[in-house]
Amino acid sequence: MANESRAESNTQTSDTDSVESSVATASSTATANKQTANDPQVTPQQLGTMVGFLQSPDWFKEYLKDGTMYYGTNNPKTVVGGNQVNGYDFITANGDSESYIYYKKNGNMVTIKWVANPADSEMKSQTISYHNLLQDYYQNQDQKVEVNNDANQLKSWSSINQAVCQSQN
Repeated sequence: MANESRAESNTQTSDTDSVESSVATASSTATANKQTANDPQVTPQQLGTMVGFLQSPDWFKEYLKDGTMYYGTNNPKTVVGGNQVNGYDFITANGDSESYIYYKKNGNMVTIKWVANPADSEMKSQTISYHNLLQDYYQNQDQKVEVNNDANQLKSWSSINQAVCQSQN
């Protein structure tokens, strides 16, 4: 899956480099608290929709239209990615390693992880400002309607897995 768009202010690293960006967290606590107080709280599905728009909007929209775009929270025993994305939420289209985009909000930052090349299965990582993500994709009423409608179309990964497990018993 190609990552079609990136904001220049974002930070990309490889997990092997283990260089998590903390540049934005160096700003004053008062500024961070002011931004958080003014930012709407969104659901994991809404956040995943915005991450999908950022990472690969055509891919996201295509699979959403086909009814095969899922969201969930990673359990390293049942989902691709293991412990390095434990506790991350994700969106996925096919369930194979390169179709997962993991994301996790921590304060005013969102960390996004994905496998760019299934041959080496190395996870790439990008950390972006939650505030900037909202500015880009959840600012005006039309954007909010689009994100909310798309988020409501995401299917729960856990419900699809439960149905598969029950059909096998």
